[in-house]
Amino acid sequence: MSALPARGPDASRAVPGSIAAAQWAQLRAAAPQVTAVIQRYLQRLAVFLAPGSVDAAENALRQFARWMITDAGLDSIAAVRRDDIEDYKVWLAAQPRAGGKTITKETHRQRMRTVRAFFERIIEWDWPDAPPRNPVIAGDIPKKPEPLPKFLDDRDAARLMTAARASTDPRDPRRRRAVPPARLPRHHLFRRGPRQRRAPRIDLLPLPRRQGRTRPRSHRPGERRDRGDDRPGRPPRR
Repeated sequence: MSALPARGPDASRAVPGSIAAAQWAQLRAAAPQVTAVIQRYLQRLAVFLAPGSVDAAENALRQFARWMITDAGLDSIAAVRRDDIEDYKVWLAAQPRAGGKTITKETHRQRMRTVRAFFERIIEWDWPDAPPRNPVIAGDIPKKPEPLPKFLDDRDAARLMTAARASTDPRDPRRRRAVPPARLPRHHLFRRGPRQRRAPRIDLLPLPRRQGRTRPRSHRPGERRDRGDDRPGRPPRR
């Protein structure tokens, strides 16, 4: 069975004369069924998703349709099978981007999620052109990298302190690469909570010795606590 024709304005939202509009015209001529299903799907997305999300889905599905027609030789959405998605994953990971590099893992992840959601929804909506089951499984989507922890845990902090105390040679590469503004005492380092990727570049200084009081001065009830050091205080406890 063929797909229902797209109703209303073109769901691709491509600007006339743009590269996207030219690619949609080529796809429509080569595989009208694929184009009709995708554009009908984009029309449905525009009902409950933001315009930016619809544009991102349009970009990912247009790329997927180009791969289906030019690389896989498929002319219908229902013909996509599991082995086709395996080939698509390899093809997608090798796609170039600006700077002569391949696409990032986040781009790869986003486009695989878009294709999986496309199949999942048209199957749930009982579209006649949907495949019998979703050919994209959860394992096809790359995992999102976990962010670095903001603070060092006790074990890593202790290891860092041990290495810093043991490294007294100024020619040590860790000290030579240290950023001059980051020459911080240890107590300031713990208060600020350095990131793990920056911790090896911090040049630690020994905790400065304080003359006079070795313990914080106790205050009488009701006494102001913001008195400067220039005012006389109680003698230190011995």
